[in-house]
Amino acid sequence: MINMFEIDWVSSFSFFCRERQPANIIDFFLAHQALDVYIIPTGSKQSFVYQVHILCKTTQETYFCRLIAENYTPDFQLTRQERYKLRREFRKIEIAGNPLLVKCGYIISYGKKYYLQLKPEYEDCKRLAQIFNRPVREVYQIAMKKARAGLNP
Repeated sequence: MINMFEIDWVSSFSFFCRERQPANIIDFFLAHQALDVYIIPTGSKQSFVYQVHILCKTTQETYFCRLIAENYTPDFQLTRQERYKLRREFRKIEIAGNPLLVKCGYIISYGKKYYLQLKPEYEDCKRLAQIFNRPVREVYQIAMKKARAGLNP
């Protein structure tokens, strides 16, 4: 069972923000190559704020410190941690002749590949939802079913 996961180091930032459009925060940091961004709404009767969490490569730490300080707040928390992540590959599937990319997370145990996670690419699902005039969630579910069927004989 050795080397089931890939291991690396990442930096994690968190801070509070009063931004009215939380999607803008997510888009801003993802456009600057953050590995992940999520927001937790918090607040009281008098005010409403978001707690923002950003994950980036440790080599990008200085860059994100500057981004946060210049665009949001000089008060943030920074932690570093070792990250165990699934190995991954990308598979292309088709829905009604339209290509869609699926991320497949797996481990290798005793020489055999075990798929633990499937994630259709959101932007591809969104594009197909517009083409078919269907909800993104529906396209996502179809993609998941098709991807699972392709991995399990």
